[in-house]
Amino acid sequence: AVSRSVLHYARGVAFANTERFTEAREELANLDAAIEAIPEEYKMGSLPCGEVWEVGRRVLEGEILFKEGNREAGLAKLKKAVELEDQLAYSEPPAWPVPARHPLGALLNTAGQFEEAEKVFLKDLEHYPANGWALLGLTNALEGQGRSEEAELTRRAFREAWKDADVEPTSACYCGEIGSR
Repeated sequence: AVSRSVLHYARGVAFANTERFTEAREELANLDAAIEAIPEEYKMGSLPCGEVWEVGRRVLEGEILFKEGNREAGLAKLKKAVELEDQLAYSEPPAWPVPARHPLGALLNTAGQFEEAEKVFLKDLEHYPANGWALLGLTNALEGQGRSEEAELTRRAFREAWKDADVEPTSACYCGEIGSR
């Protein structure tokens, strides 16, 4: 059931971000069923799977809604995902592998809500200092506000964090660049 959850989440995100919304919604329903089938005693790290998957479910639903054009509802789901993620007990590595702030901030940037995105990425950097994804999102938020000097400083920090990578993204989450409306 846990592996099926990962499969349906990943497929749902891919479909949402390629504007295949019917299939994305099918995967969301399949994710719900897979989460429901996970035995209560199963853990992700030290935390109950169901509790952790509530974060992923909200991320997926938020991306679907945003990409369908219902931006405010999508952002609200992503904000709820961040809230739920913040309530998870500390574990190392984190029980939810991709910070929910990354898609939230990336889609805030896409929506032109740069000041809000800046706050999201600054908070993420408190949790994960020098995280390249958050640094890139912060760079985009600063550029969107016309704060080019600050953006250049964060871009340098991003490039340092990303120096060994073989690809350079343009957004803190691919949802912010693929199929964005």
